Amino acid sequence: MKKKWLIFIAALLVFAQIPTQAQAEETEPYRNVLISIDHNKVVNGRTLVPIRAITEAIGAQVQWNQADNRIAITRDDTQIMLQTNSKQVQVNGQLQMLDAAAIVDKGTTFVPLRFVAETMGMEINVAPKARYIYVRDTRSKVEVIIEVKPPLSIEEAIKLLNHAELAHDLSAIKQKREYLRPYFTDEYINLIIRDGGLNQYKPGQSNRFKDPSFRSFKDAKYPNYTYVNDHTMLLSRSIPISNGPLGASGSLDEHGTLVQTANGWRIASIQWVFYEAY
Repeated sequence: MKKKWLIFIAALLVFAQIPTQAQAEETEPYRNVLISIDHNKVVNGRTLVPIRAITEAIGAQVQWNQADNRIAITRDDTQIMLQTNSKQVQVNGQLQMLDAAAIVDKGTTFVPLRFVAETMGMEINVAPKARYIYVRDTRSKVEVIIEVKPPLSIEEAIKLLNHAELAHDLSAIKQKREYLRPYFTDEYINLIIRDGGLNQYKPGQSNRFKDPSFRSFKDAKYPNYTYVNDHTMLLSRSIPISNGPLGASGSLDEHGTLVQTANGWRIASIQWVFYEAY
């Protein structure tokens, strides 16, 4: 009898370690799919994604009727009927209206992401500051990560802001406006010329950072940046200051505003703030 009980207990322990189907589904990892799109694919606040990329990721079927530019997206018992350049859409035969129409750009068809995702039963989360959209499909165990490429990359922004050093000493520059125009807005150029150049230390600051030289931020690490919109970017950097003027030590922060003009991206303003260590 004792031996039977031992066998019974051992069997219980074995079966306890075997996960149920539901537990296996919960722990099954999601497959990640990354899709990158240009910033101009955001229309009326709606993100448009390549139809093939999103449908193939979740296993949906796509049929294209070239005669009338109609697109049928089918998955299980759900069918979406779209027409390029039209805001009308049918879901299982029921007419609905879109905020943004499907479009064709350079041979690729783009469809409104949120409508397609939610209609197909997927979860969607948006991180606007990070410019990422996350779409999770529990049925196919897929998480689609859509990266909306910024109009100005962080690398390009840093390169532009590094030109601030050129405006520090303009005493030897005769054609000052032409010299500064590739990097600064016209309004900011007026202020720079009026002040005799860019100075990181402003008279009257209540600190001991009175350094007449210009400190470079080219070696600054971990910049912070935010896209206010597709035409404005805020970029902040910080560098350590040790054995500074009058013995001051701490950090010097740089806050730049970059804007898109008719001639490209330009520096609209820069502010420097010294934080003394105590």
